[in-house]
Amino acid sequence: MNQENYLNSMRQGHSAAWDQRWEQAARYYREALSEAPDDYLALNSLGLSLMEQGQYDEALQVYRKAAKRSPEDPAPQENMAKIYEAQNRIEEAVLLSFQAADLYLKAHNADRAVQNLQRVSAYRPQNMRAHTQLAVIYERIGRLPSAVKEYLAAATITQHNGDPQTARQMVEYALKIQPNSQEAISAYEKLRAGKLLPEYKPGKSGPLKGSLQRDAGRHREPLRDPVEDATHYALGVIADLVLDPSETNPLFQSLRLSNDEKPGKSEMERITALNHLLAAVEAHSRGRSVQAASEAEKAINAGVVHPAVYFLLGFLSHENDVPKALQALSRSATDSKLAMASELLIGGMLEEEKNYTEAVDAYLRAMYEADATTLPVEMSAALRLQYRQISEQIIKMQDEERLHYVCRSINGQIMRRGWRQQVQGIRQLLPPASPEAPPNALVMLMLLPNSNQIVAGLSRAQRLVSNNDLLAALEELYYDLQLAPSETLLHELIATIMIKRDHLDAAIEKYLLISRKYELDGDRNQAVRVLSQANQLSPTNLTIRNRLIELLFSLDRRDDAIRQYVDLAETYYRLADLDKARATYLNVLRLSQKGESNRDWNIEILKRVADIDLQRLDWRQALRIFDQIRGLDPEDMETRASLVELNYRLGQEAAAISELDSAVTYYDQINKIPTAMRMISSLVAIRPDNSDMQSRLFAVSRRVKNMTDAISLLDSYADELLESGNKPAAIVHLETIIALGPPNTMEYRKVLEQLRNG
Repeated sequence: MNQENYLNSMRQGHSAAWDQRWEQAARYYREALSEAPDDYLALNSLGLSLMEQGQYDEALQVYRKAAKRSPEDPAPQENMAKIYEAQNRIEEAVLLSFQAADLYLKAHNADRAVQNLQRVSAYRPQNMRAHTQLAVIYERIGRLPSAVKEYLAAATITQHNGDPQTARQMVEYALKIQPNSQEAISAYEKLRAGKLLPEYKPGKSGPLKGSLQRDAGRHREPLRDPVEDATHYALGVIADLVLDPSETNPLFQSLRLSNDEKPGKSEMERITALNHLLAAVEAHSRGRSVQAASEAEKAINAGVVHPAVYFLLGFLSHENDVPKALQALSRSATDSKLAMASELLIGGMLEEEKNYTEAVDAYLRAMYEADATTLPVEMSAALRLQYRQISEQIIKMQDEERLHYVCRSINGQIMRRGWRQQVQGIRQLLPPASPEAPPNALVMLMLLPNSNQIVAGLSRAQRLVSNNDLLAALEELYYDLQLAPSETLLHELIATIMIKRDHLDAAIEKYLLISRKYELDGDRNQAVRVLSQANQLSPTNLTIRNRLIELLFSLDRRDDAIRQYVDLAETYYRLADLDKARATYLNVLRLSQKGESNRDWNIEILKRVADIDLQRLDWRQALRIFDQIRGLDPEDMETRASLVELNYRLGQEAAAISELDSAVTYYDQINKIPTAMRMISSLVAIRPDNSDMQSRLFAVSRRVKNMTDAISLLDSYADELLESGNKPAAIVHLETIIALGPPNTMEYRKVLEQLRNG
């Protein structure tokens, strides 16, 4: 890596970005990445530059790489959520916003966490998790009116979901944290009278979405069919090659002449080959297809081997010279940007010759390319496998009429202008994919009887949903359902719109039926996905969650099953039902101990149980739990300090001192005396008058090898205690420093005297 080149490129990139010259900034950031390909700052900066230019797909790829490089940084997740919002891919936006919020919370940045959760709330007003997390954060940072509003929103959703008891608990809690809140009082009176709470109405989403969409509009390409798209791209590549045939042109590396290795290849022959390309482009622009094809073929015969040239020849020849076109298009299909159009043209020619078996194979490859544009790159492999399996199944049938139907259906759906918007619109209606439940291949809709009517209906439904005309969209889907009553995807779409219309009970019932059908079909991963959606709508529904857990265990997804139990426990915890939360955590613990040992998992659960015991003032039980945690993680300072403090609370002073001395001995053995100092300091902060604590703080401080280090640590602890207003504990620390006899003892005595005199 050339550090100087890297730094210079980054400086120039930042300067261009500051002036909002995003294209120039992106170029400099790419130069920096050429020196340091995995540099997080360069990746994140390039992602922003691309996003500001409206190049969302490439920006997403860059941000995904940045997120892998620095998984604890929330910025890539947050920006990917904004891009997905601009693309109207709301499910992905919701998922990434939650991830960003979690990372901001870990970084103790509550404000940014709130912004991301507010975005989720705007996307999905009925998402309980967003409201409850917002409420908890607002409460912690002291924004009680906002916390009350979120608890009331969650209560409204819960009540409308048919759980009035939980709704009442939420309202009561809102009153508890802000007794004078008129909104909370009004909600409580409505619940007591048996009335419905007013429907929750989210605020408007922030300005970013509109800004991104305006940018997208400025970069919008004219609508073309796939072949027009590919032809436009191929001609652009050829023009670049012709206009700049020098060695410095990066595209030139893609163009080679077949006899380059032979000595004596003259520059004139190279120029002749490129002139044929220029003639082909000019002839095509004038509508002279035959001449253009001839010139393209001459360029290829002269040695040009580039997918764009092969595509141009194949496209120009497909109507009058099928063998030549098939040969050329098979070469151009190797280019990802030309593959879809090449396969469509190949499929069309084979269909004309009634070679339906090979035509279906080509059409399905084209459909895969179209479908892949709707999904993240990492899902391409799973989608490709699905298409291969579908192709094999259809071809095995050897049903000529069926094969011809498949050809006509795919050709009719994607050989049109606006194909990209159509497939993306349908994908947005479909359930989100995951690593466990791969994406549904869109072609399955096109294989249904009456597929043209169904896909057209789905497109209309998508437009209606975009215009928030949900009732009309639902009616459209019910009409489609009459054409394919057993099609699971249609049922899922209906459930999705039921949720948007706040008919949550009906949506849950629909999801349960869908999951049962998936189970009967042997697709348990899809059943899990659908049950997970039902579970999000009703987190405390034990029937749904238990069935979900059973399925996860049957798939050997033990960690996912345990996570479901943890989520249930957290739900009870947020609802202040500590007994149910504790019992559920203990169930999780038993399950986790049955499988392979997972120390970190057990420690996490035990700490949550101990936290509940402390809140319930059940100190003896908390003591037992902390004792278990110490056995799993003897180095955990907070656990050992809790054991000492709990023994004191229970009046067991001898046990407390024994526990303290045992901890000091352990830290001494593993050469971590400063950790022992920190632990005793935290206990002194609680019990500054305890002489045993005072003496042990002095004794353990003397064990530090470098006395200067010991005094420095004690000094910093004293500062922290003073900042928090704990003057008695700070005095103990200063007395300990003086007892150690530092060179500047008199200065410490003066500070101590000032503290004692107030």
